[in-house]
Amino acid sequence: MSGVVGFITNVVAVQMTFYPIKMWPLSLWAPKGSPIGILGWQGIIPAKADKMARILTDMLMTKVFDINEVFRRVPTDLLIESLQPTIVSALPRLVNLAATSDPTLQDLWISLPTSAKEEVIKVLLPLATPLLQNFMDDFSKQVSDTFDLIDMAELVASENPRKIVQIFQDVGNQEFRFLERSGLWFGILFGVPQVIVNYWYNPWWWLPLMGFFVGYATNWVALKLIFEPVKPRDCKCFVLHGAFLKRQQEVSVAFAKCGVEIFFCAKNIWRGILDGAKRKKFEALLTRHVDAFIDETAGPALPALKAYVGTAEQWSRLKLVCAKGLLVELRGGVEATYDVIDTHLGLESQMAEELAAMPPEDFINVLRPAFVEDEFKLILIGGVLGVACGFFTAFVIFQETIP
Repeated sequence: MSGVVGFITNVVAVQMTFYPIKMWPLSLWAPKGSPIGILGWQGIIPAKADKMARILTDMLMTKVFDINEVFRRVPTDLLIESLQPTIVSALPRLVNLAATSDPTLQDLWISLPTSAKEEVIKVLLPLATPLLQNFMDDFSKQVSDTFDLIDMAELVASENPRKIVQIFQDVGNQEFRFLERSGLWFGILFGVPQVIVNYWYNPWWWLPLMGFFVGYATNWVALKLIFEPVKPRDCKCFVLHGAFLKRQQEVSVAFAKCGVEIFFCAKNIWRGILDGAKRKKFEALLTRHVDAFIDETAGPALPALKAYVGTAEQWSRLKLVCAKGLLVELRGGVEATYDVIDTHLGLESQMAEELAAMPPEDFINVLRPAFVEDEFKLILIGGVLGVACGFFTAFVIFQETIP
C-alpha cells in the first residue's frame, strides 16, 4: 500500500508543478509569484514563469553568449534589403506626414502639383538606404543599451506561461517521469519497516503518520537523485550520478531548440526592441539619425527651410513627427527581417554546444529553477497527500475507529 501512496503522491506533485496554468478553483488573492492563494492553487512553474525565464536568460547571457556579439552576426545589408519594400512604400506617407504637420509647410505642400510631389519622393528615395545603413550600424554597436533580452523573456513568459511549462516538460521529461515512478519503488522500500511495526503496533493514527512519512520521503529522495551527486560518484557496484546531469548532451540540444523556438526568435526580439524596457533608448537612437538625415538632406537650403517653418522648436517638432512616423512604419515592416535574423543569429547551435560543454555545477541550473523556488512546498505536498491516503486506508479500507 505504501508503494501506491508513494506513486500517487509523486504523480500529483509533478502535475501540481505544471498545472493548473491559472489559479484554480478560485483566484481571490495570491502573493505575486506564489502558487498558493486564497482557495486556489496555481502550478509552481506558471506562477513563477517570468522569474524562471529571467533566471534562465541571465544564465545564458552570463555563460553562453554575448548579446552584442550575437547581433553583429546579422549582415546589415541583408536587413536593409529586407526592409527596402517597406521604406519604398512608406516614404510618400512619411513625406506627406511631415509636410502636413506644420501649417506653413502644409499650405505649400498642398499647392504643389502632383508631379512636383512625386519628384520630391524620387529625390529622397535613394537617400533612405544610407539612413537605414547608418542607423543599423549604430544600433549593432549598442544593442545591449537599447534592447533588454531578460525583459523580453520575462514578458513572453508572463503572457504565455504555457511556453515556459513546455520548455521544462520538453527538457526534463525523463526526470519528471523518474520522479513519478520512483514514488512506487521508494514507497515499497519505506513500507517494509512500516508493515513490520504495524504487525505489533497498530493505533488508528499509524497509517496517516506513515502516509506523511512515505509521501514526504519519496518526494525528497527522488528530487535529490535527479540533481545529486553533481559529479559521478563510484560506489563500487554502480556509479551514482544525478539523473538530469547524466543527460547533459541530450538536454542541451533539446533546451537550445525549445529556447530559440519559444523565446529567442526574431519575432520576440523585435517585440522586445520596440516594446520592451529600453524602447525609449531605441526610439531616441532612431530620432537622432532621422534628425541628422533631415538636416543633411536639406543641405544648403537648411537655413531657408528653418526660417520658412518658423522657430527652432517648430523645426524640431517637424523632425520628431518624421521619426515617430518612421517608427510606426518600421513596426509594420520588421516581419520581413525574421528569416534573415533567425538564420544568421545561429543561437540554437551555439546554445547546444555551449550547454553541452558546461561544468555540471553550472548546467544543473537549466532545470533546477523548476524546483528550487518551492522545493519544500513540493515535498510537503507529498506529505500532505500521504496523510490523506493514510486516512483513506485506515478508515475506509481497514475501517479503523478512533477509541
